[in-house]
Amino acid sequence: MNIKMTYLYRDGGNYKHWQEAVFSNKEEKSVAELTQEIRKSLISGLYFDQSLAPIPIEIDAEYDEELDHSWLEFHRFEEIDESTQVSQDVLDFIARLGTRA
Repeated sequence: MNIKMTYLYRDGGNYKHWQEAVFSNKEEKSVAELTQEIRKSLISGLYFDQSLAPIPIEIDAEYDEELDHSWLEFHRFEEIDESTQVSQDVLDFIARLGTRA
């Protein structure tokens, strides 16, 4: 089964843009295991910097450098029987989040 991650982008005006990405799960980790693993790499247990592990962000508004940012809010993982949308495996994605200083 592949893994769908639901995440949130809040722009500078606090408008919410829900997003989803489907990853491969080559090691067949459970949702609970993946959730525990990602929480270790999240900022304040909730946020991650999209610039460390690029995934798609679709927003309706124009990017404002003074207000907007590259942080996303992790919401959840779920097992899904859909094709992957990103080229990296979910564990590779999580590992890249841990590269922050």
